Amino acid sequence: MKIQFALKDSTYALFGDKTIDFWTISALKNGSINPVYNSGDGVHLNDEGHRLLFEEVRKKIILK
Repeated sequence: MKIQFALKDSTYALFGDKTIDFWTISALKNGSINPVYNSGDGVHLNDEGHRLLFEEVRKKIILK
């Protein structure tokens, strides 16, 4: 889990407000996938998890 936390922190440090925060909406505080969005293998998101990621990207209005 240490590497995921380090990656999250370095992404924010490098990209600041251009970072899209997938972490907060899909993970628990310990870094594991929120069971609500777990596809069943503990690694991949289910359809609802992917919908949330899509919504985060859409909120950023990247293409403007």
